[in-house]
Amino acid sequence: MKYLYFSFYFIGLLQYRLFNSTNKYSYLAFRRLYGLTKGGINERYSRRISKRKGKYNFPPVTTGITGELDNQRLEDIISKIKDQGYFIFQEKLPGSICDEIRKYSLETPAKAIDKNASQSLSLVQYEASDPIAPMYKYNEGDLLKNDRLLEILFDVNFIRLAQSYLDCKPLNNSLLMWWSSLYKKSASSKAAQLYHFDMDHPKFIKFFVYLTDVDHDSGPHSFIKGSHKDKPKTLTGDRRFSDEEVLKHYDPSQVVEICGTKGTIAAVDTSGIHKGKLPVNRDRLIVQIEFTNSFFGQKTNRPKASFSLNNELQKVYDSYKEVYSRFQT
Repeated sequence: MKYLYFSFYFIGLLQYRLFNSTNKYSYLAFRRLYGLTKGGINERYSRRISKRKGKYNFPPVTTGITGELDNQRLEDIISKIKDQGYFIFQEKLPGSICDEIRKYSLETPAKAIDKNASQSLSLVQYEASDPIAPMYKYNEGDLLKNDRLLEILFDVNFIRLAQSYLDCKPLNNSLLMWWSSLYKKSASSKAAQLYHFDMDHPKFIKFFVYLTDVDHDSGPHSFIKGSHKDKPKTLTGDRRFSDEEVLKHYDPSQVVEICGTKGTIAAVDTSGIHKGKLPVNRDRLIVQIEFTNSFFGQKTNRPKASFSLNNELQKVYDSYKEVYSRFQT
């Protein structure tokens, strides 16, 4: 079976080089091979990408949502992500901006995501007092209409951090936002509330911004410290894992729940084992942007570059166009 996976994987690589797309069978084979090779296939492909792709020359100090970023601070942050799989920034997105985005979310229809397929297609307003699904996920096209979300998407510090972690010019892969509601008291696989690891692309990093206060009872991102580097064989399958399965192999001290007031920002390598903990007292609104070293793998959304940018953001877009090459002009 392993050789069959390799066959589909190499066919997929050829298709990607020729047509810049990945067929679903090659993507599934790639996901299986991650576990079978303990991440070795990702490391080899990522080394080839790093050799082939160049890097941007950033100014000595850049300024963004996460404050001033110089080379020493950059090295410190990346070192911690490589070691533990995540980093929580001291800086926060201002509360007033969080409130603006939250207001926008309540005015904008979202997909109600549940195990019921028909309900997952429902486009509805989020009603915190009467939710019909555990997750409400917004269309990226609607997110690109919001100036505050564009400021997050085109933040130069995120680009610089992603480049350093991926060891090449990064590619923005997505801008996402969703509510985790108080729909029910049992974890939803569809809403990623059971432990799992992501395997979107050969290498990637995600930045999360909490737009509401998040404590241990309101759906914090739960991450197994160090699991991005090594996993036991029983936790490399392409499936969800129970808490009991995970804690058989990791010490409780490695379970990190990322909590914080609204505006909290975290960088996470979600190839590590993680979940969105089930909210029990308060719902959670979160924004996620992802950067990768290659679009090989999961299908990437390619919306039109119809967003309206102010002068500062336009300069970022023009300076780092390859990062945002998924947007159609």
